[in-house]
Amino acid sequence: LWSLYQDVPTLSSIINGTVDYVCGNEVICNVPRFEKTVNRKGENINDVFEKCAVDKLVFGGFYLNIIRDNAGNIAEIYHLDYRNVRSDKKNERFYYSEDWTKSYGRIKCLVYPKFVPSFNQTSSVLFCKGSKARETYTLPLYNSAVVSCEIERKINQYHLNSISNGFSASFLVNFNNGQPSDEIRNEIEKNLNEKFSGSENAGRIMVSFNADKEHQCEIVPFEIKDFGEKYNTLAKRSREQILTCFGTSGAIFGIMQENIGFNNQEFMSQFTLYNKTRVLPIQKEMIDTFDKVFGVEGSITIEPFTINFDEMEMSNSNNNVEEKTVE
Repeated sequence: LWSLYQDVPTLSSIINGTVDYVCGNEVICNVPRFEKTVNRKGENINDVFEKCAVDKLVFGGFYLNIIRDNAGNIAEIYHLDYRNVRSDKKNERFYYSEDWTKSYGRIKCLVYPKFVPSFNQTSSVLFCKGSKARETYTLPLYNSAVVSCEIERKINQYHLNSISNGFSASFLVNFNNGQPSDEIRNEIEKNLNEKFSGSENAGRIMVSFNADKEHQCEIVPFEIKDFGEKYNTLAKRSREQILTCFGTSGAIFGIMQENIGFNNQEFMSQFTLYNKTRVLPIQKEMIDTFDKVFGVEGSITIEPFTINFDEMEMSNSNNNVEEKTVE
């Protein structure tokens, strides 16, 4: 999921934009002693909240490490990278390691108990997974469009490798030296597929070593009609499916659709709907989580996201216009 977030432009744009909307103009902590910083790293509530929002959008949930002082009061709050945390089946014990690639028994990890407000654990983990989660781990909003994300990534990889390798066409390879056994056929086919097929091998040059000219390898190029148009259609379909999972169009994330105009009123109309159906529920879930940590309601306040269209127009046109803030 993290690699998709990094490699798929449509997904990255939606997640980054939604994080901006969720965090608003500023996140403010209303709990005494935590107004400026929430941990020894010097992070404030806005820093931790934004990291949690990214994990929430990419993975569907986030982890907080809660540190108490000797008196049992909340002393520090840290965000834990979702990629580095594992859980038991019931989310009662959590395991943290920055490297899970080592073989079993060689992984060094920290073990944390589940955060319980009434217990005075020195260090514990609070897992925000949302009310819709049914398994040990969470699922993101775009779970049903993961394949579409993979398609968009593969299309980009294919085109990159096609450019790098000179836009060579696809080929049919004929070996004109008799009928080998099934075992040899399977081996040849396997080797060819592994070496030359797939998006990462687009346009690769194939070299054949033959005993003599009589037994040379025959290569027949395919002429694929409307090849580019098929890829464009597939890319468009993938993009639309990703947007559908988030319940929005692309305009509010800078993803413009063909032959469709855009204006301030349209932006506000789409943003208002997306804000109500996606942004506000995420904000409420995250605020409730921090209220649980601090033990009080209203522990944090989010200043709503605002955009000043008149100011943007003035910057573009260098003309003096009346300012008007739109929330």
